[in-house]
Amino acid sequence: MAGTDEADVLDVKIDPELGSILWEQAAYLPGYHMNKEHWLAILLDQVTDKEALQLLDGSYHLVTKGNA
Repeated sequence: MAGTDEADVLDVKIDPELGSILWEQAAYLPGYHMNKEHWLAILLDQVTDKEALQLLDGSYHLVTKGNA
């Protein structure tokens, strides 16, 4: 990201194939301070609440999949 402005960002775990598709869009970046292959940073002011919540829900399922 260029500039010094602050941004609200949400990091979510994703399937690497989905990440490679989303990283082509301006609202999505490789996860900040995370494994760049498995984590995605969402610029919240550039996506709908529905999009962010869908990715958050998917992230929850990926993170908890092996912990049940």
